[in-house]
Amino acid sequence: MRYDITYMLDRYKISENYEFPRLVSFPRTGSHWFRYVMEVAIDQPAIVSSYYFSNPETCWGLHIHDRWLDNSDVPPTRNLKNVIYLFRNGIDTVYSQLRYDKTIQDNWNGNRTVNIDSEVQAVTSQYKAHLKRWRFNRDDIERCLEIRYENLMKNPKEVFSDVFNFLGMKVSDEKIDYAIKDATKEKIDSLIVDRHAMDKFSAYHPSHYKNMKNSFNEIYGEYINSQLEDLLK
Repeated sequence: MRYDITYMLDRYKISENYEFPRLVSFPRTGSHWFRYVMEVAIDQPAIVSSYYFSNPETCWGLHIHDRWLDNSDVPPTRNLKNVIYLFRNGIDTVYSQLRYDKTIQDNWNGNRTVNIDSEVQAVTSQYKAHLKRWRFNRDDIERCLEIRYENLMKNPKEVFSDVFNFLGMKVSDEKIDYAIKDATKEKIDSLIVDRHAMDKFSAYHPSHYKNMKNSFNEIYGEYINSQLEDLLK
């Protein structure tokens, strides 16, 4: 299970603590995996939830995970001192969000619908605003470490070493290696209360899932790229 540690917001006086590190991410960009590795490597969760600790002694940061800008339940979101921004390929992010919302269901036949068209435009617009804010309009942010999800998957040890350096933490290679190896999809899924967070359909029906994703790319990929490509360079 995952533990609610919202009470740690008061312990760290988050409403007035601009120094405390923030992990900022749009939904469906890899934050579950990132946070799991962090927690296992240093035995500290990120507020507002923990995979293993119901009453942690310390937390390494706060996760801001909103689709709409400045809509966080845990302000402030401006004038922050230390931000880690996790982002991902536009098509994969939008598709994953529509899968999560059940806009694209397991039995989708690959044809356009008015509902899917509308949701693609809405989620793309939200992600566009998110990327603009946190990658290009962040003069109010003192320090920001950008993490591209694709690079995180390709070079996890290197990326996490950069993260710990950014946070001023000394973490051994052995601990990082162990945490990465331990962070399997099955392990994380078993600890998440939100049963829709991990899309398991791809594992059970890989061929059909691949066909759905290819259809989505063919229909919507050009539009999504036209809106997000320059913001993801």
